[in-house]
Order: sequence, then C-alpha cells, then structure tokens
Amino acid sequence: MALIKSLDSNFGVPVAYHRVTAININLKTKAIVLCVSSYISKEARANNSIPLEEIDIEVPIQDFNLFKHADVTQAAYDWLVENVVGFEDAEDCFDSFSDLQGITINENEEHIDGGGTDEENLQE
Repeated sequence: MALIKSLDSNFGVPVAYHRVTAININLKTKAIVLCVSSYISKEARANNSIPLEEIDIEVPIQDFNLFKHADVTQAAYDWLVENVVGFEDAEDCFDSFSDLQGITINENEEHIDGGGTDEENLQE
C-alpha cells in the first residue's frame, strides 16, 4: 500500500510515491510515530531505489484510539490522508511489494500482533 501524490521534497525534487515504512507504537504513553518514505515514482520503489526522503510524523495522543481494533497499517494511511497537508487528495496504491500489512494492536495482551516477537513488534 502507498499513496500517490506529487509533492515537493526538502531537496526541491518532486516525489510522487509515499509509503509507510515503519510504525512505532508505545502502548504505555500512547505515542505513535509513522515513518513515511517518499520516492520519485512508483517505478523507483519497484526498482528498490533508496527513498529520496524519509520523514517521521508524530500522531497526536488523542488519535491513538483510531489505531485500536484496526489494521494498524490501514489506520496509518487513513490518518495521513485525513491529517497531513498535501495527502488529502492522494490516490491509494495497492501494490504487491508492501511489507507492513495485517498488523493490529492487541490491547488485552498489551502487545502488537505483527507475527514477530514483542521486541520486534513494539518499540518503547
């Protein structure tokens, strides 16, 4: 999954393909940080190019509940479109080379279920 939208990078070069490459969730403090990697194009990503830009975006604590009981990756993209200037009219791209799918927060066991160990899935 990714977002398609031409935006200006901090380097003055337009980037058009944006994907969430990391989601850090601290269940104790309810802090969420999304790492968004931006590429010149979808083709650049498909060719395993290095992203031109990577930005960490902090989700406000009051939005923590938007990520509960949901696919965390889908919630991250939905949050970006609804809250980050520039992404409001971005096109969804459901590509086959995304690697952050199907991750959910399991609040009963207080860990993130992403298929790995708690240490791999939860960074505090």
